[in-house]
Amino acid sequence: MPIKEIHDESAFLSMLEQEPIDFEPLRRWLEHEFRAGRRETADSSAELMQVTLADQGLTDQALLILRMRAAHHPDPEAFRKVCEEEALAAVGPAPDDRALVYSAGFDEEIPLAECFRRLELLRALKPGTLCYDATWGAGTVRGTDGFYKKVTIDFEKRRGHELSYAYAGETLKLLDEDHLLARKMRDPQALEALIASDPAEIVRITLRSFGDMPVAMLQEVLIPRLMPESGWKAFWEAARRVLKKDPLFEIPAKRTDPLRILHKEKGFDEDWFSALAGERDMGALLERMDDYIAAGADAPSPEQLEALGERLAFVVKGAGLRHLDWRARAAMAADDLKVPASVVNAPELYETFFDAAHLHQALRGLSARDMKALLQHMLAFDAERMRDLLLSVLSQLEMPALNEAMELLLANGAEEQCRAIFRELTVESQVADVEVLYWLLRHPEYMAKWELGTPGDHARWVVRALETQHSGEKLKTQNQLRKTFSKDAWLGPVLETMSPSERRELFLRIKESPGWEMLDRRALLGLIIKRYPELEEEMRTSSESTSSDGAERGPLTSRRSYEARQRQFQKLVMEEIPAAAKDIATAREYGDLRENFEYKAAKDRQALLLQRKADLEAMLNKVRPTTFDQVPTDRAGRGCMVTLRYADGREETFTILGAWDRDESLNIISSDSRMAVALRGHRKGSRAVVPSEAGEVPCTVAEIAPLSDAVREWVNGAE
Repeated sequence: MPIKEIHDESAFLSMLEQEPIDFEPLRRWLEHEFRAGRRETADSSAELMQVTLADQGLTDQALLILRMRAAHHPDPEAFRKVCEEEALAAVGPAPDDRALVYSAGFDEEIPLAECFRRLELLRALKPGTLCYDATWGAGTVRGTDGFYKKVTIDFEKRRGHELSYAYAGETLKLLDEDHLLARKMRDPQALEALIASDPAEIVRITLRSFGDMPVAMLQEVLIPRLMPESGWKAFWEAARRVLKKDPLFEIPAKRTDPLRILHKEKGFDEDWFSALAGERDMGALLERMDDYIAAGADAPSPEQLEALGERLAFVVKGAGLRHLDWRARAAMAADDLKVPASVVNAPELYETFFDAAHLHQALRGLSARDMKALLQHMLAFDAERMRDLLLSVLSQLEMPALNEAMELLLANGAEEQCRAIFRELTVESQVADVEVLYWLLRHPEYMAKWELGTPGDHARWVVRALETQHSGEKLKTQNQLRKTFSKDAWLGPVLETMSPSERRELFLRIKESPGWEMLDRRALLGLIIKRYPELEEEMRTSSESTSSDGAERGPLTSRRSYEARQRQFQKLVMEEIPAAAKDIATAREYGDLRENFEYKAAKDRQALLLQRKADLEAMLNKVRPTTFDQVPTDRAGRGCMVTLRYADGREETFTILGAWDRDESLNIISSDSRMAVALRGHRKGSRAVVPSEAGEVPCTVAEIAPLSDAVREWVNGAE
C-alpha cells in the first residue's frame, strides 16, 4: 500500500489525532520540514508527536522522533540534557526502563547519535536476543537487572557472563536471524551441512553478516569457529570456483583487497573497454584485466584483443624492473589471452623471472593466488629450469612463496631434492629459519618421512628461531609459529615423545627464552606444568639458581663478549652503513633507476645493514655485561665451573658463562647451550642426564667451583 503524503502542518495535525497513529507519513513530513530549513515548525510539531506517541505507549516511535530532533538541533550539546529528560519521559516511570536511559551515555561526552544507538540496543536486550561481543563471541541474553544495571549473557566462550549496561551498550552488536553466528547458535547442524554442500553461500552469508573483507579476514572469521584449519583450502577453492562465475560477486586480484557482493552485474561491454582504454593506474588496470579473465567471457574480437594487448604493453613498459609483480601479472594475462608476441612477448617476460633476485622481488608483491599462477606459467614454459631455480632459492623464500613452491615441487617429482635441502637446514646444519620450521609444523608427515629428527628436536629448533628478531613477512610467520607452538594440541604430543630429561631441558630453555612476552611465557610454562606437574619444582629451583648466579635476572654475557658486539655495532654505524650510502649515491649516477641493477643492489645492501644495526641494538639493550664476581657455587649455573663424572670414570669440566660466551680451548659454554640448560640448578653429588655425541647419557655432578684465573682473564677481555 503506498504511503500517504502530508503537504502542510494542518494535515499533519489532523493525521496525528487519528488512532491508531499512521507513523511513517508523519515521520516523513517532519524529516522533509527539517531538511527544508523550517526547523522551528518541524521541532514543535515533532515534540507534539513525540508526547502523543509516548502517551499511547509507543515508546520506540517516540524515541525515534526525539532522535530526529537531536540530529537536526543547531546546538546538540545544549540539547543533551533535554534529550535525557525526554527519553526518561518516553520510557515511563518503570525503574528498569529508566536504568537503560541512565546507561546510554547522555551525561558523557559522546555524540548524541551514539547515545540513542546505545539506548536502542539496550532496549532490545530481552531474554533470548542474540548478540555479539568481540571478546566473548556470540551469545544469547539470559536476563537483565535494572537495579544493578547489568545484563547476563550466555556467550560461546563464557556462559552466564555479566556485563554492565554501559559496557553492553558500547560494545555489543545485535544479530538478526540470518547472521552467520545466529545460524550457528540456532541450528549448528544445518549450518554444518551448508558448509559442506555450498561453500560459496557460506562466503556470501559471512560478507552479509560482517561486511566486505579480504580473504585472510574471512579465514579468521571461519576458523576455528566453523571449520578446522585443515579444511580451509578445500573450502575456499570450492567457494571460489562458484563465486568467480557469479556476476554479483567480486573476487579482487589482490589478496589484501576485500571480497564484495555487488548490487549489479559485472559486464564487459563497450563501456568497459572504453574505461579500460582510459585507465592510467597500472594496478587498477591489471585488476580490470584479471576480472575479465576470471569471468570466462567469450573470446575477444580482434579489435578487443588489440585493445587488451595495448594496455598490457603499457603496463610492461611502465613497470620496468621496478614493479616486477605488475610485470609478472601482465605476462600471465598476455599468455592467458593469447596476445600476439609482437604486442606483448610473454615468454620473453618469463625469462626475467629466471633470475633469482627478480623472482624474489616479484613474489613479494604478488598475492598467493598470483604467486601460484606465476610459478605454474614458468613451469609450463621451462619445467627443468623452473624446478632448479626453486630448489636453489627454497631456503630464502618467505612463507606464502614457500607454500606455493613446495606444492609445485612435490607435485612435479622434486621430493628427494626437497628432502635433502630440508635435512641440511635442520638436522645437519641446524640453521632452519622460521619459514622452513613453520612449513614442517604444518606438514608433520614429512618430519618422519624425510627423517628430519624427532619432534623434540623440532621443538628446540623452533624455540631458537623464536629468539631472533624479525620484521615484515618474517615477523608475521614467526608470530604464527609462536602461536601454534604454544597450543596444547601441538605441544602436548611433542612433549609425550620426549624423555623426562629432554622435557626438563626444553622447559628451562623456554623459561629463559626471550622468544615470548612475559605473560605469554608464563602461560606456556603453566600449560607444560599442567601436563607434567613434576616440572613445577623447576620453576622454583631455576629461579633460585638464576637469582643467585651473581647478577641481575635476564640475559647476561661476559664483558669480553659484550664489548666485541659493541665493536661490531660501532663498525656497522661508523663504516659499513655510510659506505653503503656512498654506493647508492654512486649507483644513482648510472642513469634510469628503474633498470639500474647497481642501484638496486646497493639499496638492498643498505636495507640488510640497517636491519643488522636494529638487531644488534636490540641485543645490546637486552643483554647485560657482567664479570660473574661473587657467584655462589651451591648450584650449577652461570658463572660456575662444573665437573661431571660419567659411569666409566671419565671426568669432564665445563665453565658456564653468558648467552654470547663460547671458547673451546677453555671449555667455556653458553648458558643457552643444551649442556648448560641440562645442568642448571643441579647440586654437587646430584645425578643429571646430559647431551653427548652418542645421545643423552647419565652422569654425576662431581664438583661445582668458582671460575679459574684463566677464565676470569678471558671474561675481562684478555686475549
